[in-house]
Amino acid sequence: MQPRILFISNYPELSLQALQLSKKLDVPMHIKEGGLMKDGHLYAKSQEDNYDVFISHGASAAAISNLIRKKPVLSIRVTVTDILKAFEEAVTFNKPIVLVCYRSSELDELDKFGKLLKNISYKTLYYSDKNECKQQINKAVSLTEHVLVSLGSCVKEIADEKNLKCITIRSNIESVKQTIIAAKNIIELSDNEKFRVQKLQSIIDYSSEGIVSIDQNKRINTINAVATDILNVKGTNLIGSIIYDSHVPSILSNMYADGSYINNELLRLGDSAFLINRIPLTQGDAPAETLIVFQNISELQKKMSNARKQLHLNGLVAQYSFDNIIGQGQTIKKIKMMASKFAKSSATILIEGETGTGKELFAQSIHNASNRKDGPFVAVNCATLSETLLESELFGYEEGAFTGARKGGKIGLLELAQQGTIFMDEIGEISPQLQSRLLRALQEKEILRIGGNRIINVDVRFIAATNKNLYQLMKEGKFREDLYYRLNILNLFLPALRERGEDIPLLIDFFINKRNKQFKNITIDREGLRLLQQYDWLGNIRELQNFLEKMLVLADSPKIEATFIRQLLRDHCARRDKTPVIGQTDTITIPVGSLKSMETEIFEELLRRCDGNQNLVSKKLGISRTTIWSRLNDAKLQKPI
Repeated sequence: MQPRILFISNYPELSLQALQLSKKLDVPMHIKEGGLMKDGHLYAKSQEDNYDVFISHGASAAAISNLIRKKPVLSIRVTVTDILKAFEEAVTFNKPIVLVCYRSSELDELDKFGKLLKNISYKTLYYSDKNECKQQINKAVSLTEHVLVSLGSCVKEIADEKNLKCITIRSNIESVKQTIIAAKNIIELSDNEKFRVQKLQSIIDYSSEGIVSIDQNKRINTINAVATDILNVKGTNLIGSIIYDSHVPSILSNMYADGSYINNELLRLGDSAFLINRIPLTQGDAPAETLIVFQNISELQKKMSNARKQLHLNGLVAQYSFDNIIGQGQTIKKIKMMASKFAKSSATILIEGETGTGKELFAQSIHNASNRKDGPFVAVNCATLSETLLESELFGYEEGAFTGARKGGKIGLLELAQQGTIFMDEIGEISPQLQSRLLRALQEKEILRIGGNRIINVDVRFIAATNKNLYQLMKEGKFREDLYYRLNILNLFLPALRERGEDIPLLIDFFINKRNKQFKNITIDREGLRLLQQYDWLGNIRELQNFLEKMLVLADSPKIEATFIRQLLRDHCARRDKTPVIGQTDTITIPVGSLKSMETEIFEELLRRCDGNQNLVSKKLGISRTTIWSRLNDAKLQKPI
């Protein structure tokens, strides 16, 4: 790691202490030995841009502080105890003591100990800068009958040359340690502050909204690039200007007004309109600044339009219309007509029907027939997501809202569906807690992101779908009553495929023609078509489509016969653990005739449906196999040859 602390030492023992503590405390430092007389302070000044904190001792620390004003300079404390220890060593020589020292508060404290030192003969030579230091050193070394006591190594080096006794005052290791720790803390605090300021500045600079802060004297403290663009003052430095100055656009003083709090308020000025948020800020209990966040409405609308285009590019579109709904029966025609009328309204729609009946197809068709067709169509299946995940997908979340939350947060599906439609399939699967949040979104058209503190208005058309009986769930207390009635404003009941058998041939033709690029000239014989038409199709259109896919893959001939279809249906029924009975309602249409002829028609039809299984037919009719055989045999004998 690159050292960020410069340690200017003024004697060798201090340099060694600093090196040992640097390793022990894991605080990288650059250690330079050279006190005031060796221009250590000038070296520190030359390195001002390379270090964040400077540490020194006595006069050196004071000299560095005078030269370096913009960065912290820490001085290692010299205690009275440190001085007294040096005196204790000096008195062993039985000579008068001369203290050569930088004037500091510690020396003032030393004077207070005068009574304790009354048996020690000493005089003090103070200095406050390099010139005085030189003078006092010269004066000290002239006193050859004295013992010198000094703070740095300079006096000792000269004294050694003249064979004079000199004791160096050494700071205790704890003082050195505490100074190094203080330097480390300053760097860490500085790093945190730098990061906080950098983050705040990035938010301001990269915001899509104009941001201006104005202090209590109506002076502009902050303004971002978006604000200068909106105010048409790009390239003009407004920082420090009063909002009423002539070169400041008057619109800013209108936005500021009385400086009180407002949220999403519309401000019209001439031909322009702005959406304004104004937040007064306090320092302690006193007003400090007013933050103004604003957007140009026309620009906001452009962004929303571009966002909708992007949503289309991302696939949030409805692909189907009412023309894609296959069926000519009266039932489906009536439902399509009703759905077309629903499309003209913005009211919530509840679509009910079994799985595979085409609920999303109707939802997309309604969207594309509505005045929201140019907006996004967002579909979510409530049964495929956990409660927590579904909530975050629907409402979105802010950065740091929970562990694993995406940096910058995430926009929810309800926001993505702005000015469009959200289709919530399997609505009966959502939890009571989520039902409560959804109810507010439906009623108030407002949402709150997870971990957020800002209400977001949503202009969304809701279409919900379910294959469950929501009314029954409501009666059982499993679905909120207020949400049920909020959803059930306009309702569509989609019939099961077995209830619209007349549309099955059309659906079969549609799905086969769709695959005719791969399977050429496919035809189904009349009996095979009848079998498909009379099958119950519990999975409805989806099951029919899947069955036809399998049939086309397995067929050996373009002409598909009833025998092949019957076998496939038998296998299909076996897989879903059902007996191969065709038609859940077991209705048979026969022409009116004599009792015997109608009875024979019934026997023959049921035998066809049950693939000739007389045991199954006898069980359904509650008669013996013998009775069936004999009556069919009689019918054959009575037929003309």
